[in-house]
Amino acid sequence: MDRPASRRDNGAMTDLLVKAKSYLDELTVLVERSPGAGAVDGETAGTKLAHQVKSLIGVSVEVRVVQTGGIERSVGKAKRVVDKRPK
Repeated sequence: MDRPASRRDNGAMTDLLVKAKSYLDELTVLVERSPGAGAVDGETAGTKLAHQVKSLIGVSVEVRVVQTGGIERSVGKAKRVVDKRPK
């Protein structure tokens, strides 16, 4: 892949958040809403994305659609996965 998986051509960002929930890990995908997309469009896209991830790789994820610019841009090396599981 020529570019990071977390950056789209429209400049929107995604991050992955991993945390422990009882004996299973939980994965949340944070996705920026495309500029010009309304709240309903963003939520519909989030639902579709969660379904596609489940269909393609068999993993259930929570998708949170945030405002454009709502995901922090990194300076230097990008950190795309935030692991909040206890060490």
